[in-house]
Amino acid sequence: MAKSERTTPEPPVDPTEQINRWRKLAYGVGDLYGGGAFSLINLFYLIFLTDVAHLPPAWAAVIMFAAKIWDALTDPLMGYLSDRTHSRLGRRRIYFLVGIVPVGLSFWLLWIWPHGWSSGALFAYFLAVSLLFRSVFTMVMVPYSALIPEMTRDYRERASLSGYRMFCSTLSTLLVATLPSLVIAHFHSPATGYAAMGALFGIYFALPWIAVFFASFERPQWGNRQPLRFFEGYGVALQNRSFLLLIGLYICGYLSVDVNSSVMLYFARYVMEIPAGLPSSLLLGAATIMQVVALPAYIHIARWRGKRTSFLLGGAIWLVLAPLLLLFHAGSSRLLLYLLAAGIGIGMAGVVYAPWAILPDVIEVDELVTGRRREGIFAGMMTFLRKISGALAVSAIGWTLSAAHYVPNQPQPPSALLSIRLLMGIVPVLLLALALFFAAKYPITPDRHAQLLEMMREKQKVTPAGLALIQQMAGPSGVTAVVQRTGA
Repeated sequence: MAKSERTTPEPPVDPTEQINRWRKLAYGVGDLYGGGAFSLINLFYLIFLTDVAHLPPAWAAVIMFAAKIWDALTDPLMGYLSDRTHSRLGRRRIYFLVGIVPVGLSFWLLWIWPHGWSSGALFAYFLAVSLLFRSVFTMVMVPYSALIPEMTRDYRERASLSGYRMFCSTLSTLLVATLPSLVIAHFHSPATGYAAMGALFGIYFALPWIAVFFASFERPQWGNRQPLRFFEGYGVALQNRSFLLLIGLYICGYLSVDVNSSVMLYFARYVMEIPAGLPSSLLLGAATIMQVVALPAYIHIARWRGKRTSFLLGGAIWLVLAPLLLLFHAGSSRLLLYLLAAGIGIGMAGVVYAPWAILPDVIEVDELVTGRRREGIFAGMMTFLRKISGALAVSAIGWTLSAAHYVPNQPQPPSALLSIRLLMGIVPVLLLALALFFAAKYPITPDRHAQLLEMMREKQKVTPAGLALIQQMAGPSGVTAVVQRTGA
């Protein structure tokens, strides 16, 4: 574990920046959709397309790849639009109200199999509904992710608010890891089961946005600052050293989650020969339950020892445990597998929690450098780069299975079994090693964040010590921008 990042006592929380726990929870339920929808898709959609809709794995991979690319391309645009939106309901919150019905409907349509259609028509249908779902997801989640920096400027309150959000996300992940298999298995026809599951979870994902709309709030004065032009704004963001390191640890960490989630059911079904239904749900649930259990510890570590420390601890635990999956086969103990999945879940909690808790601090580095509040641009860029990488990763899984001669609903050849094992036990280790490298270099500690806020409050000429701090957090381009803007 990394040593403490704090060398001075933590100042008390500014009462004007405190948020009560009910408001935090009401804001956090938005990530029932943000975390749950993609966890469910990562777990079930590829196998739904191949084993229920009977699309070739390569075709299914193309659908998921195209949808993710579309999703990624729309994120920066949505971030830019939300920064520039003007309405009496604010820049961000208006999209929560507009999105309630589309959230539920677009998710349900993903799981409708038009029986009797040709392969080409099925491909076109699933591609179209996937693009629709991704567009709706972007419309609500980019403004949602941009709100934390506006709701509070306090380091510990942000860690807490991000923790409530991540608790809801993880709780939703637990639900989608266990309940969908039971719903699907309840029906004689898998196609009917998937359609019923889609309708149920469509309602579940849509309703929380009512609470998010009423609980969240914005700072109107921040919306009055003249934003940068589209490409200029994103160009400046990509010169921010803290943001680049955050992107590195975020992408590599979440790609590990993507690979683990996408391959888990294949591993359970074909390597371990665990039947569908409750046994598979227990495997998925073991990891997710321990994420929920471990999350308060990571929030506590983030508040008192730094958010980077939370990520380093979680990533190290997961990296050590993941290779043990290579030892399992059809005759192995399921109990030991469940225990290993639970241990991996403990590590995964830190990897999943920390990046979005870190983002508000990076945004304030940008404010010091540019003099502007650009939450939407940073949230859009985060999700854009993450989804581009996720599209490549999930599509590569489908292409890997095809190259390994995977055959749906049949005993698998040795080449397919080996591919599934490597995807579960080796690929996440490589990604986590990179994520830990970036996290170790991430520069914003609690002490430096306190110094950053003090510089912003004083609004005076930046001292040489201040320029040295900006050099550490934003890089040389940040120092140049501050000197040009302030005359330091």
